[in-house]
This record gives sequence, structure tokens and C-alpha cells, in this order.
Amino acid sequence: DEYGEYGGEEDPDADGRVLDAAANHAYSQATQGGAGGSTGALALHRVSLRRRMRLDLGGADASFAPLPHALMRKYIAYACAYCHPRLTPEAGEVLQAFYLELRARSGGGADGPPITPRQLESLVRLAEARAKVELRER
Repeated sequence: DEYGEYGGEEDPDADGRVLDAAANHAYSQATQGGAGGSTGALALHRVSLRRRMRLDLGGADASFAPLPHALMRKYIAYACAYCHPRLTPEAGEVLQAFYLELRARSGGGADGPPITPRQLESLVRLAEARAKVELRER
């Protein structure tokens, strides 16, 4: 199998490796224009999001100490109950400029999905969610 064997219970990380291999394969196919292309530098330097998000406990992240589960639940409950951020006019202008740039880049071409007002609404929700995680009101 070109994506590796499914490891099941013997190797709990096997699913992640299979997903990484499949994502890398799909990405290299997309960047090379099909199955006939040679491996390009762009595909070789791509690192999966899963791999980027993994902690390096033997190196740079060695001093990382995750929050205990109970404390994380209390933090989330507190943020939901007491933190209700609102978008400032300045942040709205930044999001608007970014949205307009996305619309201009998409250009209504058939090669990608159209950028709609729904994406702008999503950007606003993401900005508010990040402010809530940081317990900010703006």
C-alpha cells in the first residue's frame, strides 16, 4: 500500500502517519499537475499541520506543561460565562481589508471557490473566538 499499513492497536500513531502520507501525496499531485510530474521542491518542503502542531518534548517544547483537564474545563466555562468580546472598528477595518484582498485575488475564476460574505462572517467569528480564549473584551 502506498500510504503505509494500518497499524491498529499495535501502533496508535499509524493512523496519523497514513493521513500524513495521503495528504503529502495529494499535495504533490496538485502541485505537479497530475501523476506524471516529478517530485518538486515545493512538495518536499511541505510539512503537515499535524506534524507542525505536535510538541517537541525532547527539544524546544521540553518545558511545556499542559493545563490539567479540570482547570481547562473551568477556564472554558469562565470564558463562556463572563467573556463576550465585541469587534472594534479598527479590527473591523483590518478584517474588511483582508476580505477585500481575498475577493480580489479569487477574481471570480473557476480554479477556486468563490469568496462570499459568509467568509467575512467566519473571519469575524474567528476573531471573536480568539479574543474569548485570551479573555479579552475587544
